[in-house]
Amino acid sequence: DYYQMMRYQKQYGYQLGCGYLPFMKAPGIALYIQSPVASVDSLHAETEAFLQAVPKHISQMSKDAWNKTRSALERQLGANDQNLSIKCQRLWAALDNENQLFNEFELIKRELKEISPDEVAQYLFSLLDTVNKSISMMCLGDKKITQESYTKQLISVAQFRAQTKVYI
Repeated sequence: DYYQMMRYQKQYGYQLGCGYLPFMKAPGIALYIQSPVASVDSLHAETEAFLQAVPKHISQMSKDAWNKTRSALERQLGANDQNLSIKCQRLWAALDNENQLFNEFELIKRELKEISPDEVAQYLFSLLDTVNKSISMMCLGDKKITQESYTKQLISVAQFRAQTKVYI
C-alpha cells in the first residue's frame, strides 16, 4: 500500500497516509506525505507511479484476496459511528447528497457484492488515463521546489461537477 511503499520501502516520509475524502459531492481519496529528504518532484513522481500501479494490482488479485478486501470494506461501511460528531457529519452529508433515506452505505455495499476486480481496475485506469483528471501535489516553503512543480489549474464548482461522475 501507499504507506508501506513511501515510508518503509522508499523511506521518504514520516507524516503520510491516505483516506477517503469526498469533494463537492464526488467520492475521492487523499494521499499525503511530508518528507525531510525528498523533493516535491520525487514525491509527486512516486505517488503517480503508485497510482498507476493500483489498477494492475487489483486486476491481478486472487479470488480469495478480492473477497477479503471486499469483506473488509463491507465491515468498514457497516461499522457504527464512533461518536455523535461523526454520525452528524454522515447524516448531514447524506442530506447534502439528497439521500433522505440515509442508506448510501447500504447502496454501496449492495453494488460491492456485484462488482469484479477487473471492473474496478478498468474504472481506476480510466480515471488515471486522462490528463484533465490527473492528480496534483502542491508544496510551499520547500527550497527543493522547481518552477514546473508550482503550477495549478483552477476550475469552477460547476465545471468540477460537470466533469465528475458519481456511481451509486
